[in-house]
Amino acid sequence: MTEKISLTYYEEFKRIANTCREKVRKAKAQNELRLARDIKNNKKGFFAYVGGKRKKKEAIGPLQGEDGVMATGDREKAELLNAFFASVFSQKESHLQPQQHGMDEGLGEIQPQIGKQVVQEHLATLNEFKSPGPDQLHPRVLKELAEVISEPLAIIFESSWRTGEVPADWRRANVVPIFKKGKKNDPNNYRPVSLTSIPGKILEKIIKEVVCEHLDVAYLDFSKAFDKVPHDLLANKLVKCGLDKTTVRWICNWLSERTQRVLTNASSSSWKEVTSGVPQGSVLGPVLFNIFINDLDEGLEGTIIKFADNTKLGGIANTPEDRSRIQNDLDRLERWAETNKMKFNRDKCKILHFGRKNGNQRYRMGDAWLDSSVCEKDLGVLVDNKLNMSQQRDAAAKKANGILACINRGIASRSREVMLPLYSALVRPHLEYCVQFWAPQLKGDVDKLESVQSPMRRGLKSWACLACRREG
Repeated sequence: MTEKISLTYYEEFKRIANTCREKVRKAKAQNELRLARDIKNNKKGFFAYVGGKRKKKEAIGPLQGEDGVMATGDREKAELLNAFFASVFSQKESHLQPQQHGMDEGLGEIQPQIGKQVVQEHLATLNEFKSPGPDQLHPRVLKELAEVISEPLAIIFESSWRTGEVPADWRRANVVPIFKKGKKNDPNNYRPVSLTSIPGKILEKIIKEVVCEHLDVAYLDFSKAFDKVPHDLLANKLVKCGLDKTTVRWICNWLSERTQRVLTNASSSSWKEVTSGVPQGSVLGPVLFNIFINDLDEGLEGTIIKFADNTKLGGIANTPEDRSRIQNDLDRLERWAETNKMKFNRDKCKILHFGRKNGNQRYRMGDAWLDSSVCEKDLGVLVDNKLNMSQQRDAAAKKANGILACINRGIASRSREVMLPLYSALVRPHLEYCVQFWAPQLKGDVDKLESVQSPMRRGLKSWACLACRREG
């Protein structure tokens, strides 16, 4: 009798365990389907789901200060990074005020569109997965309350623009250090990205529309230069390019008395004053920087190409005269940097020599000779001196395979509805980025890229067949 009761309990346990496992499986499948559908807007959520222990390993490790002492605590690391980021600022001007000459000779005042409807449209397009600024106003809350808060925000925006006064909260930034490359214990290898007030960013977007009435904008970013832009020189260049005095006054106030702190994990540093530069991660920053370096190519004989993180000077180098012109252009760029209180990072300036009969002339910037290179990354694409794209092919395939392996390890579902969005949003971009430029033509290059996609195609085909059998 006792054995019969035990057997009954065991059968009941198996039934409940199976039911529980099935419900867990379905809940996991639903969660993965939700992640796949949101993948374009919420990549952070996907990697948090599949990351697990890997995410903890990616936290900022010990950092070495100038005195050689290692900072290990989160607060120590935050203070060290903030001190380093502040050290690259240019000297603060006594008072930020653009020269009055030309202030009333621009294209006239262009009134920004700051009505309730415009503000509500900006609020409605907020990405609710983004992080808030120091004021802790989360974009999800702002988006859901768009209809209620759009009118008072429009009044605040209008008053801010007309008076040229920017609320203090909009001039504070939480800085998130993003690792670039090199040694992870070197603070110099981290990029400061500012998280600022979401409402402040909305007004930045509205002001940007006024600024762009006068400009053909290309977005530019030099190493450390975002942090070194002198505010007084920038203000005068804003006047010269024809911006109205009200907008210039607002931008000057937006740049004045800014402060920032660095966040590392759950700790933050103390606040530090920002004495120069335009915030990386802001809406107006790239546009203002573009205005600042707009005159960089004045007087140059060669071709200068400016885009994103890259500035390239090119020229034919067949004769001594050609090579002399290139050197003269480099000298002009060095003088521009000195005049504008900027500095080129000569260690990162390289010469790429093209052509079999190239004499590999040496060039200098100031008193430093520039190193030659056989391969450089140009807008994320590896270009070598033979214009051979095999290195780019290898890099693209490696990145794509890494993400594909991450999906296979971290995602249990193999449904088409889950895998296709993940593959399209996370894997294919690595294979297709700037492919119009480096388009593989050699069979070996094509085969290597196809090898990344083949398992996915086979997998989708088998999943489709399995679904057909189930339906049948």
